[in-house]
Amino acid sequence: MGRDPGLVKWRRGTFGLSYPGAVQWMAAGENPPHLKAMVPAMTFASQENFIYARGPFDMSWIEWVWNDIAPDRRARRHLAGPSNHDEALAAWSSEGPRMESVLPLQGMDAFRAVAPFYYEWLRHPPEDAWWAWADLRPKYGRTQAAVLNLSGWYDEGYGPEGATENFADFWPPVLVRPRMWRCFWDRGSMAWMTPLVRSPGNVASPTMPRSTTTAWSSIGWITTCAAWPTTWAAAATRFATT
Repeated sequence: MGRDPGLVKWRRGTFGLSYPGAVQWMAAGENPPHLKAMVPAMTFASQENFIYARGPFDMSWIEWVWNDIAPDRRARRHLAGPSNHDEALAAWSSEGPRMESVLPLQGMDAFRAVAPFYYEWLRHPPEDAWWAWADLRPKYGRTQAAVLNLSGWYDEGYGPEGATENFADFWPPVLVRPRMWRCFWDRGSMAWMTPLVRSPGNVASPTMPRSTTTAWSSIGWITTCAAWPTTWAAAATRFATT
């Protein structure tokens, strides 16, 4: 998302989930004039519930690096170990428990050559100012594009929380009050984005919500409401046992 004046005539919309959803907020915070609408799906609001899980480091990053990052790095650098996704999956059953059992976490050396960023993360606790780059909340006031905050009930924990926080804190009173949808991801996203990208001007149409929270519904029906929590929400108490 550059600021090249030659690109202004092209109206853009973006879609991505998880980290590719977060980078949409990072780009939108630069207020590129050709960005009209974006759909950050299953996206966090703060790394405090993404890299960390409200305090503890999220151990699932070990499996993610092993399966999705390390194989390609090994293949490119001709390093020993699994060099494609299938090989990594096959080796995880033995290597995963071994890596996850190492304490302190910094003592696990399997990623030194392929994912040094993993150790950089571990050097910074969740409240460290170093994480400011991953905090999406300061981006709200600098974002002029229309936003569809999208997540599902059974996504990773940061997804529904991020969608509701980004929804609740983003919308300014200068445009129509936001609404919330429940629909299929692909159909709902395109139906929402298309008129915004095609319409002239640099802001959302007054007939469309500027900020919306969406949850996926397997039966495909759509409901709308004007606030969060939803009007059909009911409080319930749950107890966890070990």
